[in-house]
Amino acid sequence: MKSSKKRQSNFELMRITSMILIIIWHIIIHSGIREGTSGTINLLIQFIYIFISIHVNSFILVSGYFGYERSISFKKILSLFYQTWFYKAIFVIIFVVFGISEISSVQFVREIFPLNTEDYWFINCYLVLCLLVPYINILIKKLNQQEHKRLIILMAFLFSLIPILSSNRTISNHGSTIQNFILLYLVGSYLGKYPINNNIHFKNYSHNKKQCIFLFGFIFFGILNFLFFQCSQNFMSYSNSFIQELGKMYHLFETSFSNPLIILQSVCYFLYFSTLKIESSVINKFSSLCFGVYLIHATSW
Repeated sequence: MKSSKKRQSNFELMRITSMILIIIWHIIIHSGIREGTSGTINLLIQFIYIFISIHVNSFILVSGYFGYERSISFKKILSLFYQTWFYKAIFVIIFVVFGISEISSVQFVREIFPLNTEDYWFINCYLVLCLLVPYINILIKKLNQQEHKRLIILMAFLFSLIPILSSNRTISNHGSTIQNFILLYLVGSYLGKYPINNNIHFKNYSHNKKQCIFLFGFIFFGILNFLFFQCSQNFMSYSNSFIQELGKMYHLFETSFSNPLIILQSVCYFLYFSTLKIESSVINKFSSLCFGVYLIHATSW
């Protein structure tokens, strides 16, 4: 059984790495650098942007990995909520006091109202997930391995594959949704409940070989997603309407957190860090600051 008290530095390092990737991802989005460059530079930026799109998924995978055998206290949920509100309120006050933003009194009250956390879509989805986790965990404990696997496949088909194949016309899911978080939580809990070291395909592999496989998978699925994205762009320029539709179909989802390739890349990324053997109080300390970094970085103020 995994320790519920001692932080595992390998996963804390993954959290730090993922937070850095989130910062880079946001810089690329908000700077307009994708639209403002061309040629090789633009291609490189597009590659980085697509390749690092695993950051959000990794946080939910690790939540499922440890969370399926733990209970989440209402006190912890309130703590997450009030931390989010505190950072939001502080930024609003600073920006108004120093004249960086001008808003009406009504809007000011609305912005600092405790239930207004619309700037933080991740926190909103994560808080909903936390409320559902006790019931999801009951389900996980009752499922055997085959049932758990079939549930993941069903969820992936409904909320990962169908949205792409139907261009969101049947089941809509761009990945920033509670259904994607539940899918990732189920995947993480499966990896925790049925360790990869016990898997018939991996248990006889050496530690180094497993690391190479997971690292290769991470790189492979990232590159494959980028190549699919490039193909989709080319397809959209075709005169044939069917090929155009195929291009548009994938182009909408190249960086969606529910993209099957991004989910597979995220799992490889997570499994690679799970193989690292690290014990560091420094890493653990820095990891505890990640949530605050996200709240500061992600605010629109």
